[in-house]
Amino acid sequence: MSKVQQMLLEQRAANKSTQTVQAVQAIASRNRAPAEASNTYQSSYIDQLRERRQKEIASRNALVQQQQALIQKKRQEKEAEKEMARIQQLDIERKQQELLGASNTTPEPEPIRQDEETMKVNNTLFSAIVEVVKLMAVSNKRVISLANDYYDEITEEGSDLQDFFRNVLDNFEKTTDNLMATIAGNLYVAHEEHGSIKDKANSLHRAAATLLSVSRNLKAEDKTNSLNMMKTHVVAISLNIKNLLRELAHLKATDEGSALNLLENDDVLLVDYESQDEEKKQHRATTRDLERQVQVEFTRSKDLSEYDPEKIRELQMAIKKSLLIKRFKGLVSSYNTESKHYERRRRALFEILETETSYLTALKKSVTFWRGPLLEKAASVNWVAQGEVSTIFYLIDEIIELSSKLEAAMKNSLEAWPKNPFFAEIFMTYSEDLKLYSAYVNEFDNTMDTYSELCNREQFKDFQLQCMQSAQSNIDLASILVMPVQRMPRYEILLRELIKQSEKTHPDYLNLIDAKDDIKEINTFINHEKRLVDNQKRLSYLQNHIVSTAPIVLERQGRIILKEGFVALEYKKNKRHQAEIFLFNDHMIICGIKTIKGEPVPHLLATIALDTLRVAKIDDENFELSTKEEEYIIHLEDSVQYNSWITTIQEAIDTNELDAVLDETIKENNNYQSGFMILHGTYGKLGSPKKCKEITLQLQQIVMTQGGDQLILKGEKKSQLFGNPAEGKKKQLEIVFSANGVVKRRTFKDSDYVELNADS
Repeated sequence: MSKVQQMLLEQRAANKSTQTVQAVQAIASRNRAPAEASNTYQSSYIDQLRERRQKEIASRNALVQQQQALIQKKRQEKEAEKEMARIQQLDIERKQQELLGASNTTPEPEPIRQDEETMKVNNTLFSAIVEVVKLMAVSNKRVISLANDYYDEITEEGSDLQDFFRNVLDNFEKTTDNLMATIAGNLYVAHEEHGSIKDKANSLHRAAATLLSVSRNLKAEDKTNSLNMMKTHVVAISLNIKNLLRELAHLKATDEGSALNLLENDDVLLVDYESQDEEKKQHRATTRDLERQVQVEFTRSKDLSEYDPEKIRELQMAIKKSLLIKRFKGLVSSYNTESKHYERRRRALFEILETETSYLTALKKSVTFWRGPLLEKAASVNWVAQGEVSTIFYLIDEIIELSSKLEAAMKNSLEAWPKNPFFAEIFMTYSEDLKLYSAYVNEFDNTMDTYSELCNREQFKDFQLQCMQSAQSNIDLASILVMPVQRMPRYEILLRELIKQSEKTHPDYLNLIDAKDDIKEINTFINHEKRLVDNQKRLSYLQNHIVSTAPIVLERQGRIILKEGFVALEYKKNKRHQAEIFLFNDHMIICGIKTIKGEPVPHLLATIALDTLRVAKIDDENFELSTKEEEYIIHLEDSVQYNSWITTIQEAIDTNELDAVLDETIKENNNYQSGFMILHGTYGKLGSPKKCKEITLQLQQIVMTQGGDQLILKGEKKSQLFGNPAEGKKKQLEIVFSANGVVKRRTFKDSDYVELNADS
């Protein structure tokens, strides 16, 4: 090969090597360009995320500051409203006095105010309610007095008296709302028996709302009819106030107000659920942003060009697969949760049936193995009488019959379950029949007293052991006799558990709520009736056991014993000696104590009407009771007893004064001589104020057309009379009426026959 050829070959090889290097450099340059672009894009994206995060944080801080400012503003507005209401009240009272002072009418009584020297302790709901209803009673009387004396001026459009009358009505409405707020915000939830207070307050609120509605629509050409209608509602309000005060007195006498203490909730802020949901959303968004920030910071610290795209794609596929598996497991878990919910509801349903069956079995055993043999013994031995057996097993047959019906209905319902998901209708159907338990509870003390007397007899002890062996049970008769007392509260507990295990979308959910409310209302009724019976028994006992020169009469309708106890007494300059005080809602009895055959026996010293009684503090353990004729110094052991006594006495005096004002209002405005009057009525979903005014007026009109002394409605659906304001399936008519001065309430099913009069 020549040198020329060799040089050409070398030149070609060098050129080829140069081209290869250039190609490699071009490929490398092309590979670097996407990586650099990716880094540039990633850096820009991170900056955008940070900027967005900063904006969201600033926005959230602004929202928090705005919410705090709103809360502070609401507080200030609330305080300003209170102050404005107080100023308006003072101004209205001043104008009222000026107006009435210029007329020939008798001035209205000032609101009954608490004297500072009595040292009244305003720490109970009783005191708070009494203070509010005092204002209501006075405002109630002012409204009708103004309407009577200045009707023409009030109905004159644009007159000063019309504006003044409207201010009085507005103030009355605020006082009524204040009463409802006091009760709704301060009753202990745990004491469900105090729902009767809310019922009485709701009745009062509806009566006041009806009066306000009528008073705000007075017409000059309809004076006589409007005034008569106003007087009817003024009397209704007065009767409802008396009814509420009487219920409070019963409760206070029962537990000395232990469940009526006011809750210290002035500083509690009510947070609405929308705000809570918004805060949760912001919290979740903040969490996601923080997670993103951590991920961004992590990726930014790494050189992305070092990662293999294929491996990244494989990793992404693995993550997607993991998420799909997780989602599938979530669906399975959700299905299992629904299955558990279904199983829990089934258990709750069958628990109701099982408890009813065991309860019914125990009652039947008491009849078979105790009552039957006892009646046989009563016919042949002298250690047990037939009357004692009847007392012990009072109403057992009726309760067994009712329980048998309930058990049969439950079995039929659960045999068709779950195809037939409805169970609540059983309790709704028998709700009125279940009030039978009230009579049993009222006589339960007599039942157990008789049973205790039998247990003291040796023959009965041996007899009961034989009965338990025959029944093959270790449960004695006393344990069976107490079961009906516990049954109604047990129903409420079982229904609550069933509601808890039922979803809100379940077709029987709303019916279960209604059934639970029915049972709760029956329990409230039973407790109320038991308090009345216990009070009457105590009055009867005292009437027969207090020794006096002339017979004393304590058993009287509406009389309540509020407090009793032993004290040390100084009376007519005598030395201190033991005494017993009995405080009623209308008077006080002071008794000396004499020991007869080792037993303390009360002897009457004085009977004092509350409208003549005054109470004054001496020191932290002693106080003075005085009338125009006598003085009594009461010595107590400690300040706790002092506070309890002086508070209860002063509350009784205040309530008695208010009661006298209400009686005067009723006497002045009562146009009915029959003793029967409709106070208000509701139809449909009970407790709802819808159409209350129209239904009340319509019922009152029916009474007038039927002679004014009765109300009779046919046994047909009441929607033909009142339209169809009911929400849901539950349609009932509730009527609150006055029978000879006593406020009563009756609830009727939609197709029930209704007959009410003064003897109802």
